[in-house]
Amino acid sequence: MSPKTRTIVGRCAAVLGVISWIAFIEPYIYLAHTRPHRIDVAAGRVYSLNNHRSIAYLTRGEHLFMYAFAYAAGVFIIMSVVLYKGARAGNDERMKK
Repeated sequence: MSPKTRTIVGRCAAVLGVISWIAFIEPYIYLAHTRPHRIDVAAGRVYSLNNHRSIAYLTRGEHLFMYAFAYAAGVFIIMSVVLYKGARAGNDERMKK
């Protein structure tokens, strides 16, 4: 992949990382305020969400949905850093020639 292409893909990955992080934070805040604050095993609300000592309990689906965005954000940010370093190394090699 050329350095220019790596730079473009890396920037796109960085933007997707920021969007994914925002897509994690928004449901985090929403669920922390709207979900029950008592565990309910019968309803499946056993996954705790601690927001500054205010604990809400989520179902498995809510928990997985929310944290999928956090993991996606991490993957996109790591990908953008790797592509940025690769593009920079490619530019450095071209400058030496």
